Amino acid sequence: MLLWVRMSCLYALLLSGVYLQAQVLVSADEPPVFEGCEDQGPDRKSCSDVELQFYLADNMEYPQAALAQRMEGTVIATFVVDTQGYAVTPRILYNPGYGCGEEARRLIVQMPRWSPARHEGRKVAYLVQVEVPFVLPTSYHTAAPSTDPSPAQAVGNTARPYYTTADRMPIFDGCDLYEHNYTQRQECSNALLLRYLRDSIQYPAAARLTKTEGIVYARFVVDTDGRIVNPEIVRDIGGGCGEETLRVLSSMPDWMPGTIGGTPVPVQLQLPVHFYLQSQATEQTSGYKLTWAGLIGDRVTPDELIQALQSPVMVRDAHGNEVTLSTLEVHYLRRRRHRTAASTGLWTSDMSTIISRTRSGGLLTIVATVLYEGELIELERTFEIVK
Repeated sequence: MLLWVRMSCLYALLLSGVYLQAQVLVSADEPPVFEGCEDQGPDRKSCSDVELQFYLADNMEYPQAALAQRMEGTVIATFVVDTQGYAVTPRILYNPGYGCGEEARRLIVQMPRWSPARHEGRKVAYLVQVEVPFVLPTSYHTAAPSTDPSPAQAVGNTARPYYTTADRMPIFDGCDLYEHNYTQRQECSNALLLRYLRDSIQYPAAARLTKTEGIVYARFVVDTDGRIVNPEIVRDIGGGCGEETLRVLSSMPDWMPGTIGGTPVPVQLQLPVHFYLQSQATEQTSGYKLTWAGLIGDRVTPDELIQALQSPVMVRDAHGNEVTLSTLEVHYLRRRRHRTAASTGLWTSDMSTIISRTRSGGLLTIVATVLYEGELIELERTFEIVK
């Protein structure tokens, strides 16, 4: 249905002559490219696509009406890049409502200037179609919307009340760098929590013996002092995995508490904890390391990443010998927008484009696989991008 709406609306606009004037083209020798991509040569198009999405993600102001309704969706719009590079004549083809169409229109009219399209050696106006995704902040997925601001009664043996959502959700320890940017603090919190779980989980001997794998679902409350209270297992997989999950949750450092109206409140969080056994090949290659340009630690600046582009991503074995890569992936996450590029082991121009557009507050993950005795072994490094 959505596809039919998109196509029928677009053709209706074209046939009505709204856009299809003599000076506005829908195809050209050189389509327009977003600001900063003029000198990218054959990579102009991919650079433009990535940079446009970065612009939309970095400048979007989620409509309050959409937040109140927990509404997500994608606005489909067209606009014309004129011969001076300005984005003009925005038209909304599909609008999920609640202010999203108006926000998409604002983003279009406030775009920086493009490098205009060229056809037969001259600058021409060009019709561009864009999809503007609206994805709720992480905290809005934590609980269903409720008009009752009173706290729910905690389950288990405690009478302590708690909330399941808040104006500001709890933040894992270590994200003070983003004190003035709540969205970036949430992204940092999620990343550090996953890292804590990965580093702290000790696979139970009973589960290893019985080859028990799966996901333990747990929940806990972050109280007004940031302490972890009332950890409990919602669904266990046996083999001691539930007990190990409770141990790790109880040992967590204090969080920054959630708040409502600026006042700290207890908030319940739910968490899936993954238990998966390593293969024998993975254990044999545990000494393998992924390196890139001598980068040390897990914090880098955008400038350091640009400098790293001069060096290849490498995997070395326990003896320091270089190992041939089977696949290579670059993943960039910022404000819940994910950009990725992949290859069969070689660095690509799309990867360079992603690296060149990184911003502080993002997370960059490099994933490489190597072949060992017929099995692909995965290695990865995640970098927090800072100023």
